[in-house]
Amino acid sequence: MHWGQCHPPRNGYPNGPSIERSRHKCPHPVIVQNGAAAASAALGAASRAALDLAQREAILRTKGLGAAMRLIELRAGGAAAAEGDAGNPMSGQPADLPAWVAECWRWVSWLQASRGLAVATMTAYVSTLGAFVAWCEKHGLDYAAVPLDSIDEWQRDLWYHRRNSAGRRAYALSALKSFYDWRHTRGFGPNCTSGARLPKTPKRMPRKYTKQQLQQLFIAARKGKPPLVAMRDEVLLIVLYATGMRREEIANLRPDQIDMDDRIAVIRVEGKGAKEREVAIEGPAVTILRNWLAKRAELGDVMAETVFFTVRRNWYGRQMQAKTVERAVCSIANRAGLGEWGVHRFRVTFATRLYDDGTDLERIRILLGHETIETTRRYIAVSGKQRKFRLKAFRQHEVLGTRPAGMPLWAEKVTGERLETGG
Repeated sequence: MHWGQCHPPRNGYPNGPSIERSRHKCPHPVIVQNGAAAASAALGAASRAALDLAQREAILRTKGLGAAMRLIELRAGGAAAAEGDAGNPMSGQPADLPAWVAECWRWVSWLQASRGLAVATMTAYVSTLGAFVAWCEKHGLDYAAVPLDSIDEWQRDLWYHRRNSAGRRAYALSALKSFYDWRHTRGFGPNCTSGARLPKTPKRMPRKYTKQQLQQLFIAARKGKPPLVAMRDEVLLIVLYATGMRREEIANLRPDQIDMDDRIAVIRVEGKGAKEREVAIEGPAVTILRNWLAKRAELGDVMAETVFFTVRRNWYGRQMQAKTVERAVCSIANRAGLGEWGVHRFRVTFATRLYDDGTDLERIRILLGHETIETTRRYIAVSGKQRKFRLKAFRQHEVLGTRPAGMPLWAEKVTGERLETGG
């Protein structure tokens, strides 16, 4: 959810004590709406103290997250915010920004330093918080003391008016729970989301690629233009298939995370929640990856420190972002003529191939970086081994009073009259 989709605010919020100033200025007076707001504004300068310069700049330098933080300051400060000094991110910070902005800075710093969340997750959390505060302003509510029934009303608004899915609404509420729990444990106010339950999300079966679809994808990848794109896309697909990495993980993969031998390579994957795991690969994937790294070393104009980089004319040599990986796979799938595709399907395919080859569930869980084995169980539910468990044909014939036509499947496999296809 993006803050820009929300209605413009009608009311202000109480000031907190001075925080470090950005280039924005706030032209609007702020209004203390009720006793809870006044109490929030009366918090000591120490508790509202802004981040030091190094912490603030670390957040601003984080791509995506820094832009999200600048956006909430801009929207909280009003149109005159752009009048500040653009040369120094610390100068011109508005003196009258709402207290929730100062709290948001501290919360994000805690998420980044203590929780180790992915940048995309933190960025989405910040956008969600900004959207929720704008919704509170529209309805005349104080963000520091939102009643539980208003949280429920906000969830209904996301469903009825914005048509957000249960998964999106659950994600948005998780962001608020994180903020208000942090706020409560630091003594800034009550946990307004205490007692709020996440929407029940539908459990859909994961999707995987069949052998034929994978073959089509690799054929289409090799036909990419220019040749550098074809080479990069083939490596991208084979690494996704051989490691089951997430799109953020492969976008941030660096050459120093790869230990390569003659026939085997070990990739240290920096996963979600600051958890590192090792995934070993062998066979053609090692050869293709080694050739790509050698080609990358020959190119002297690559600015990215990552294995994969963009090759478009205006963005050549820059790091591929998660969305760029998604678009690359989308382009390959379109050329391959696939109606359905997805980067995540490589993870499911990776898991099901390992399971069909006899790897135990716990080892698959470790390789995928799952927190619990229940998530891994959902993946292998579509494996070929699981699909072998079905009601036998003779059980159906005995109740129908019919006889099978042709040879049994096991006999056809032995005689070679019929080859099994698919996953």
